[in-house]
Amino acid sequence: MRFRGGPKGKLKGALIKMLKKWLAGMFQPELDSLKAEYEQKLTAQNLEHERSLQAAQAETDRLCQELELLAPLKEQITRLEAEALQLRQQLESQANSQTADQQQQSILQAELDSLRAQLVSEAAARQAAEQQAGELETRRQHEIQALQAQIAERAASIEALEAEKTRMMLRSQLNPISAPTAQQPDSAAAAVATVVAPALEQNDGLIRPPVRSRKKVLIVDDAATTRILQKNMLESAGYEVVMGNDGQQGQSLLAEHLPDLVITDIEMPRMNGFELTTWIKQSAYREVPVLMVTSHSDDSFQQKGLSAGADGFVEKKSFNQKTFLEIIQHYV
Repeated sequence: MRFRGGPKGKLKGALIKMLKKWLAGMFQPELDSLKAEYEQKLTAQNLEHERSLQAAQAETDRLCQELELLAPLKEQITRLEAEALQLRQQLESQANSQTADQQQQSILQAELDSLRAQLVSEAAARQAAEQQAGELETRRQHEIQALQAQIAERAASIEALEAEKTRMMLRSQLNPISAPTAQQPDSAAAAVATVVAPALEQNDGLIRPPVRSRKKVLIVDDAATTRILQKNMLESAGYEVVMGNDGQQGQSLLAEHLPDLVITDIEMPRMNGFELTTWIKQSAYREVPVLMVTSHSDDSFQQKGLSAGADGFVEKKSFNQKTFLEIIQHYV
């Protein structure tokens, strides 16, 4: 505070100055000590701060050096990250592709299972059809066998009747006592009239068929159906027919009936067609024509038949009544 005006004010001002000097003189050492202590602390702080700055600068320099050393690594890391990203994308694409493949595979597997089930069903149906067809075939074979047995039985009966008829005719021809009289029926006379002249053995030692109004044909075949078929065709054309089951029976029937023609099958039991033909052509009956009926069209069978002495052949594959009768007419 500053005093103005008058001696009193001046006095107060002088007193204040004196007080300041006295106070300054009394506290000066402490002030100087505090100042020196403050300056010392400030200097120490400045030194510490400077050391800190130097350490920080050194650390900064070290980090900068490390950063410079890590720069290639950073570039490599960046490149690796890019490659990793690309690889991840490829893996994701492959995973998507595998998922699609799995889905497609599942679809194909389902289709395959469906086809397999369909095949199993078709196989079962086919097996059932085959079983049914087998049963039908077995039934048909049984029916055919029964029919063949009936035909064979009837053929045997017919053969027996015809053999008895022939024996009666020969007995009537050779025995005058059994010749037909005026009192005998016309049917018996007609039966005897079928033989006009007996077989003759000429000076050459050959036995030839007699002259007949109806030509006689001997059929030798082990198949009853074939015998009956040929017999019906020949009888419809006016021929007289005698039938045998195999070559040995054919020998007996040939000697007994002296036919104008022999028709023989090739494959027969006891004596086949080749053996029968050879026997005929080496016997006194060798002038009797022999036709061989065969299902084989190759030349080896025909050559073997010709070697045996066969006069001709009839192939079963081209077998029909017109052709068959034309061949028969050529030889009788």
